[in-house]
Amino acid sequence: MATRHSMGGKIFVYVDHFKGKPLPASWEVVGAARKIAGENGMSVSALVLGQGVERIAQPAFQYGAGEVLLADDASLADYRPEPYAALISKLAKDLEKIGAKAEFAFDEEHSLHELVLKNGLAGETRVNWELASLAEYKRASELAAKLEAQDKPPFTVSSNGSKVKKESARELLEFLVEQGKKGLSITRFKGLGEMNADELGDTTMNPEKRTLLQVKLEDTVQADEIFTTLMGEGVEARRKFIEENALDVKNLDI
Repeated sequence: MATRHSMGGKIFVYVDHFKGKPLPASWEVVGAARKIAGENGMSVSALVLGQGVERIAQPAFQYGAGEVLLADDASLADYRPEPYAALISKLAKDLEKIGAKAEFAFDEEHSLHELVLKNGLAGETRVNWELASLAEYKRASELAAKLEAQDKPPFTVSSNGSKVKKESARELLEFLVEQGKKGLSITRFKGLGEMNADELGDTTMNPEKRTLLQVKLEDTVQADEIFTTLMGEGVEARRKFIEENALDVKNLDI
């Protein structure tokens, strides 16, 4: 489980590994942390725990870590709650020395330890299994890996003979969003009955602009199952379906 949290001008990233090899997701998180750090004047610290893990830690610098916090000990050779808990507890105390309020807790549901960081009015952040298992977290990691090769600022946007330079990915995104909104008017309707005649003529009734989708009922059992899940009285089943498929939806009309 690769996780990250920022505190005291640093972003801490835990580098997960298995059988002597770092998990790719860890480097994705380090890369994502490097981007955030660069945009906010911060630095990235990679945390590597285990035995004989110095070789594993070296690539962290290549992926953007400014420093590596290495804990190499025989007691950390295999994951066991006690030594890992002790080390993370020490990390919590070290974070408090730089102004962070950190606590070490135990997630009874998953039998895992978690780090709780409190930041005044901003509330608290938990670095735990729930964070790492979020669909949004996984999707963000996948996107970060895909964009890594293109993330080489400064960026130059060319349009209609003009060029605009942006110094960071954040500035680039904000610029593109603003440009995309220019001259754009969005109107949403619950159904065709809410549309005026001219609106119907320009959209639904215009063969050149409308899109027709054909729905085929090839698997009646599966179709009935999905219909029952989404339209039936089983709230838990519907919630589970939405949680598992929400990020895969395209062209969602709300």
